[in-house]
Amino acid sequence: MTRNELADYWDNIFDNQDRHKLEWFEPDVSQTIEFLGNALPAEGSLVFIAGAGTSKLVEYLHHRNFQMVLNDISKTALKETKSRVGGRNLHVYLNSDISKPFFSHKNHLEIPNSVELWIDRATLHFLINQKQIDQYFVNLRQVLKVGGYVMLAQFVIGGVSQCTGLPIKQWTIDDFQLNLGSEFRLQASRYHDFIAPNGETKPYVYALFKRE
Repeated sequence: MTRNELADYWDNIFDNQDRHKLEWFEPDVSQTIEFLGNALPAEGSLVFIAGAGTSKLVEYLHHRNFQMVLNDISKTALKETKSRVGGRNLHVYLNSDISKPFFSHKNHLEIPNSVELWIDRATLHFLINQKQIDQYFVNLRQVLKVGGYVMLAQFVIGGVSQCTGLPIKQWTIDDFQLNLGSEFRLQASRYHDFIAPNGETKPYVYALFKRE
């Protein structure tokens, strides 16, 4: 799909499907927060959420006064999230393809090396060719500061092969490490069976890295 076709695809999903029935919807974000542990920075810090969609995690962080860059390819999802949490100028709503350059003539994201925590639950696995994946990690390294953390939670090897009608790439902890590079050190990892709203079990791998 082209960028516009993909944006339309996700807009259609958010326009026409019940949020609470989406395959990845997580009504209780306590598992994610518990996994982050001490990596959750001080209130007021800048957090980047890749594929923010209509996640409840956004509300959790908003109510604790974090600044956020909320990225999603779907304008519909970001519009709904903005209507819920607003931002009082705390948040940047970034309607962008995460696999395209952040710093280009079309997209001037003025936050180099200022993000304390990058959170991606269920977005990276939609990038299935290495060029897309490479640019994703270029973007990540451009905005994350030294000493910052990255949390990646994606479909694991041996799990599902598609989501929401799209093919996905399955990940391992070693794959995360290889793409992040040697300056990132693994802090914690776990495997988690997420029970989707339809009752289906979807195995994820969670990993937390620190940039040194």
